[in-house]
Amino acid sequence: MASDDELSPATVLSTRLPPLSAPEDEVASALADRLARVVESAVDVLGVDGVGLMLLDHDDALRTAGFTNPPASALERVQAEIGEGPGIDASEREETVAVADLAEAPGYAGLWRRIAATGVRAVLASPVRVWGSVVGNLNAVRHRAHRWTEMEIRANEAYARVIGVTLDLAVQTVDSGRSHHPEPGLRSDLTKPGNSAPDSGR
Repeated sequence: MASDDELSPATVLSTRLPPLSAPEDEVASALADRLARVVESAVDVLGVDGVGLMLLDHDDALRTAGFTNPPASALERVQAEIGEGPGIDASEREETVAVADLAEAPGYAGLWRRIAATGVRAVLASPVRVWGSVVGNLNAVRHRAHRWTEMEIRANEAYARVIGVTLDLAVQTVDSGRSHHPEPGLRSDLTKPGNSAPDSGR
């Protein structure tokens, strides 16, 4: 069971997708397993120090849904607590937010005060979408200041789309009443170029 600071991965599905015929605990189990594997793989695929995932809950509040290490966990937890951070902005603006150095970003001063000692320095946050709606954000973390490149931004956006597809497919796996999107369409969506994002100090 998720703690008060963490979101059960199935929660987002009840308000963002059509009604499920499968029991919620079955959906949660399938979804949690898939998300865990996808989030863990993101570190190597993206070449970053850590990754965190936030998803919307029943009250449209962003909550921690996954992370790869303590620094990423701290970033997600504090963002959720104070309602400030690159992930929050990525979801609200529905676009990627790239921060080269949180210590030098005036707009995130409150966040930096809370996580300065955690090992988080640079953050790249991209919105996660399911069926066209933003349901959360994927946050890539580096322990040192880093100016994110166009290639890194596009890679993060593509991986955020993978998370969105994972959320959708997890439900389809356990809900036989829903139709399955053909794989070629999914592959086409994942390779679609993403929008670039300027380095942001907010």
